[in-house]
Amino acid sequence: MPPFPTFFPIPRRRKINTACLFCDVSGFTALSERMGQIHGEKGAEYVAIHLNRYLKGMCKLIAGEGGDAFKFAGDAAIVLWPDEREPDSKQTDQALLAECARRAVQCSLKVQQQMDNLIMDEGISLSVKCGIGVGSVVREIYEYLYYKSDFSAGLDIVAVSEIDAGARAALGGLAVELDPVVAGDL
Repeated sequence: MPPFPTFFPIPRRRKINTACLFCDVSGFTALSERMGQIHGEKGAEYVAIHLNRYLKGMCKLIAGEGGDAFKFAGDAAIVLWPDEREPDSKQTDQALLAECARRAVQCSLKVQQQMDNLIMDEGISLSVKCGIGVGSVVREIYEYLYYKSDFSAGLDIVAVSEIDAGARAALGGLAVELDPVVAGDL
């Protein structure tokens, strides 16, 4: 194994225009309590099994719509749509954002249709609330020998999605936040 570095190289930064889908799974607390009641100390293992099965199904739907399940935070996922234009593409950034937004909305609707109120165990179901933002993010990649770390900075579009998704959670709605310029193309 290589020695721990005394310095890290400057990260590679890439600004990308994309749609961001924030999926928040609800019902996790009820699932945790129920698995604890049924399985005692091993309840956490069963929670992990159920949550992983749920997220796996959600990821299949996301991948089917061209999304990249970029990050997971507990029972939530952040999904981006990568810029897949060829270098000589004539497609404008605005047209790309409109396409990413369309794909994110399609994906969100599919996820909600197929994953909402999914029964995980007797009397326990998981649901998903979604929020969408459209704009640009800065993706930073840190690499040193065999170590690689990847995160995005400047995810203002996610913050909007999280707030909207949380606000509409009780309503079971879909929150969409679009840049006004992009909205005109949809």
